Amino acid sequence: MFIENKYCKWYYNIISNAKSRTISGYTEKHHIIPKSMGGDNSKDNLIKLTAREHFICHRLLTKMTTGKYKLKMIFAVFLMSHATKSVRVTSRTYEYLRVHFSLSQKQLHQEDPTLGLRKANKGEKNGMYGKTHTDEVRKIISETAKRASGKTYEERYGEEDAARLKEIRSLKLKELIAANPGCRDGAKNPKSRTCIFVDPAGNEFTLNGTQKVFCKQHSLSYAVMGAILRGDYGDKLHKGWTARYVD
Repeated sequence: MFIENKYCKWYYNIISNAKSRTISGYTEKHHIIPKSMGGDNSKDNLIKLTAREHFICHRLLTKMTTGKYKLKMIFAVFLMSHATKSVRVTSRTYEYLRVHFSLSQKQLHQEDPTLGLRKANKGEKNGMYGKTHTDEVRKIISETAKRASGKTYEERYGEEDAARLKEIRSLKLKELIAANPGCRDGAKNPKSRTCIFVDPAGNEFTLNGTQKVFCKQHSLSYAVMGAILRGDYGDKLHKGWTARYVD
C-alpha cells in the first residue's frame, strides 16, 4: 500500500510515539490508513496527534504513495495548509504541492480520462455523501474562511517566504507574457469583452480591457465587479454600482 522508503519509516515513527504517550491540550484525530485508501474509523486506525504532527504526517503521505492515492494525499495537504493558522506553509512547500498536484492530475487523466478529483469524489464516493455539517462545524468553517481572506502574503507566510513566493509568481507571469504577446494590452486583447459600468447616479461607462484600472480609480473591487458581470453576484450592487456585458 505504501512505498517502503525513509518517509514511510518517519511516518510510522510518529505514529508509534503517539501511541505510547499521554497527551493533553489541543489534538487532532488522524487516520493511520487514510479513508481514501480503504481505512476506517476503528480505534486501531485512529491516533491523536498535535496539529504540527498531523500536518507532517499528511506531508509524508504525499512522498510514500503513488498514482491516484498520491493525488489525493497532495490535495489533502493543500487543503490543510489553507484551513488552519497553526500550520505555516513555506513558499517552497506551496510550490511543491501546486506543481505535483497539477502533474498528478495530468498523469491520471492520461491513464484514464474518466478519472479526476471531482469525478473520483462524486456521489457515494464522496465522504460527505448523505451527510450534513452540524451548525458548530459550519461556524468553524466560516470563521476559518474569514481569517484566511484578506491577508497579505507577508501576514500569511512571513516576509522572507512572501518575497520568494512573489518572485516565483513574477517569473511565471513574465513567461506567460513572453509566450502570449499582447495578452495584457487591454482593448488590444482579442478576448476582451466590452462591458458597461453604471454608477449610483445612473451614468454609464463603456469599457474594454480597462476594467481593472477603472475599478482602482473609482475605489471599486475588481473581483466583485467581475462577479457582477458574470452573474455570480445576483441582483446585489457593489457600492451602488452595477455592470453588464454589451454582447
